[in-house]
Parts: sequence; C-alpha cells; structure tokens
Amino acid sequence: MAIRTLTAAIALVLAGCAGLAPAPSKPTWPDVVVHLHTLGKAYLVDPRTDQVVAALDTVPGGNLGSTTPDGRYVYVGGEALNQNTVTVLDLKERKVVKKLATGSRPKHPQVSPDGR
Repeated sequence: MAIRTLTAAIALVLAGCAGLAPAPSKPTWPDVVVHLHTLGKAYLVDPRTDQVVAALDTVPGGNLGSTTPDGRYVYVGGEALNQNTVTVLDLKERKVVKKLATGSRPKHPQVSPDGR
C-alpha cells in the first residue's frame, strides 16, 4: 500500500515536471492605463486615444497599486504620513468603490493570484 502511494506521488511530480499539470491562468489586461499621482489622484487613460477618461480621488502618497488578475480592480496604498487607507478602484465602472482601513502607511498592497 505504501509503495502504491509513493508511486502515485512520484507520478504526479513527474507529470508536473513534464508540463502535464494545469497551466496557471493568465491575467486579463484592463482597457485603461492607470497613472497614480502622489497628491491623491488616479488618472485612467485610454491607450488608444491618450485621453484621460476618469480622474479618481485616492489618498495622499497613493503612488503604488496592484491590479486583480481579472483586470477589474486596482488596490492603491497611501504611503504618506498619517495614511492608513487602501483605495479600491473599479476600472470597468471607472470609480472608487471602497476605502479599506489598514495599518500605518500601506505602501504597496498586493493581490493574490486568485484575486482575493
């Protein structure tokens, strides 16, 4: 019984090494480019026209963000003094959808590969 289990485990490892394991999902790129400005703005730019299509309020020091794998949301941290908020931007609706309270100066929020 132990030999069968070991054999099955080795087969799974070898299958993964041989490229038979499922490929990770590829990210979806948003339709806009997000320019974060440290004075508290996020500018959404249409790359086809180079026009600003939305200017959203974020937080002072909000110059780093992470996009969800589906390309829908950007989480923007505020690293300025006395900031404790991560702003969530909805790129499809082109608006701020949430402000999350965090610890002191959340510099660069991260999004996991599964979007959680």
